[in-house]
Amino acid sequence: MKKLFTQYALEFLVVFLGISLSFGLNNWNEQNKRDQLESQYLKSLHDDFKTNLEAFDEAFDMHLAQDQAVAFFLSEERFHAPYQVMDSVARVVTINWSYNPNMGVANSLIYSGSLELIKNNEIKTLLSRLPDIIVDYTEEEARTEKVSVQLDEFMIVNYIFNAKNKAEERHNMQMMHANEFYNHVVIIDSWLKEILSEGPMFRAKLVDFIALLEQELAVK
Repeated sequence: MKKLFTQYALEFLVVFLGISLSFGLNNWNEQNKRDQLESQYLKSLHDDFKTNLEAFDEAFDMHLAQDQAVAFFLSEERFHAPYQVMDSVARVVTINWSYNPNMGVANSLIYSGSLELIKNNEIKTLLSRLPDIIVDYTEEEARTEKVSVQLDEFMIVNYIFNAKNKAEERHNMQMMHANEFYNHVVIIDSWLKEILSEGPMFRAKLVDFIALLEQELAVK
């Protein structure tokens, strides 16, 4: 009887160990898959936001150029500058340039419920906030773009592009000194101030996020 009991006990132990090992192996495989998927997401996020940072810098440079043109038309210089200068600056003041980041991977993580794959809490927190941060910034751009488009449409109707003689140049000079042109420039200036004020802070958040990703990838 004792021998039979020992045999059953050994068989049970073998089965138990087999199940435990299988369960442990399955858990290890599952965790390994999650770790690999996390690394893939982190790399994709890093690639996207490096590109997004470059796109931001390009857009912000265009805002700076537009701001210089706006400042010219709000200064006394516009009353003394030659036509060639006025014409050149007028083409810049209507620049329409907006920041359109690639949020495909970020949105996939946030809205598919996969954000928990990311173990680093700082990355998760900043990633979950970024869509709202981006919307806040791009709303300012949208306002500026709307007024820039209105000014562009005004110029299409009233401005003679590539003026061929002095009479056409005088016509253009009068248009650039008109109240409607000036008022559009004033409104663009007010919205541009918001963009130029918020831009450096927004860029700093992008840089911080990229740095966090690089730190996390370095230990993977």
